[in-house]
Amino acid sequence: MNSTRDGETYCSDGNQVKKNGRYGVFCAATVNQVYDVPTGGNFELLIANEGKTKEAKYFDAKQYLPSVEIQCAGDHVNVFQASYCNGTTFCNSHLGSNLLIKRCHYSFALDFKTNGCAVVFYNETGKLHVVSPAWFDMEKSEVHHLFTSTHNGFSYDVSAAFLTFHNTTESCDSKGPRTDWQYYVLHCKFTNCDKNYTESFFNSKEFFTAFEIVDQLNYPRCENGSIELVTTDGDLQKLNVQPKTTYILALYCYLEVSFDFLKEHTYSISMRFEPIYPKPTNCTEQLTQFGANTIYYCCYAARTDKPYINPECHYSTVWTKLHGLHNENDESDNDDNNRTTGTGVYENVDDCEQRFVDQLGSSLRCTPDSKMMFHESDHPLKKVGHFIEGYDEDEKH
Repeated sequence: MNSTRDGETYCSDGNQVKKNGRYGVFCAATVNQVYDVPTGGNFELLIANEGKTKEAKYFDAKQYLPSVEIQCAGDHVNVFQASYCNGTTFCNSHLGSNLLIKRCHYSFALDFKTNGCAVVFYNETGKLHVVSPAWFDMEKSEVHHLFTSTHNGFSYDVSAAFLTFHNTTESCDSKGPRTDWQYYVLHCKFTNCDKNYTESFFNSKEFFTAFEIVDQLNYPRCENGSIELVTTDGDLQKLNVQPKTTYILALYCYLEVSFDFLKEHTYSISMRFEPIYPKPTNCTEQLTQFGANTIYYCCYAARTDKPYINPECHYSTVWTKLHGLHNENDESDNDDNNRTTGTGVYENVDDCEQRFVDQLGSSLRCTPDSKMMFHESDHPLKKVGHFIEGYDEDEKH
């Protein structure tokens, strides 16, 4: 009577074979779902295996702590899922039973009545690859509808997908899907319908014709790419390699620069440009561990007016800040204010693609920066500002 008065729920306690009952604030069910790895060891393309899936376990709980963890083992993958409910007597028994039923080819699809079956895929160098949705928390992910089409008389929906990844253990390192791909999701509405959508379908002329609409959409995008190099030249403009990036659909853009000051003025540089989802809790610029293995990162909301890069999140701006900090630190350590490294001039440009930095004199893809100035990259030891009409005299410095 006290438990009922306090609003607690009568929960199943035990497993499928032997169950008792007890009151709890929440009722919980945990299941070990098993997925098979196809021949060839493609861990991205997991197949739900109802026959190998373990029994559910039931218990009462004081806290609501849903979780999923993925472990890779040989030719299969274990997905450990803990789910919670309340309000209905023995609700965790029904919840556990649903988690044990295979409704789709690529997943167990608990929310089948709402979304049917889902197929995740991505585009790599003109070829589309299928990924099991088991790797992702589809309920926490965000999808934006792109188009509806039909195949063999049945309709399906394709959406741009911004996916939240499930937690994985070290056993899955380098085996699961990458975080920096642009993912899409195909939804279909009947049991096991996702079995029809294999890589051969996605790479067919029929689907590619429908999929071409994606390139024409006015949708937020981010640069995607990376660069790694070791150099003895601290001047950004003299680096032999410039980042080569592509644009992909995204909601938030992320930049990370790793800068190591090695001995004898040797610099190790690593840069990553990629979409990120969900939005980090702190999207402002961050500098960690200045000195050896310095890491700088920042992010910003993607925009439709391509090309757009937040000026404070432009790699040339970041490089200038890091190199300036290094010079200040170097001068402080040696008590020699006259020491320089000949760093030259670095461009801090608004609305320029990373790949077009160092081409300001000829590229029409760059516009004046926030101080209404163009910065010429061919003057390594001085900054020349060309003002446009309407400039402020105070900016002439």
